[in-house]
Amino acid sequence: MHDLKKRFDMFKLDNGNYPDTEEGFEALVANPDADKYPNYRAKPYLKKMPKDSWKTPFLYVKKGDNIELISFAADRKDGGEESNKDILFSDCTK
Repeated sequence: MHDLKKRFDMFKLDNGNYPDTEEGFEALVANPDADKYPNYRAKPYLKKMPKDSWKTPFLYVKKGDNIELISFAADRKDGGEESNKDILFSDCTK
């Protein structure tokens, strides 16, 4: 997750802000809007959509001037407890 956060940070450095929630990880694979992001790099920030250890796509949420990255963990569902508890990037940095 730390590597993914760094790639979003690079996107923000180049473009002035993080992609919108709706643009999500797709914005790291291809420029979602050349007019909105004219400083997008020639090469994308990611080659393909990332998946967590359970082969499930991560969830990306823009929260104002910050972002949250989420893995739904072993059960691949929102919520959960113990080994099924969602993994939030913000919890990993505490």
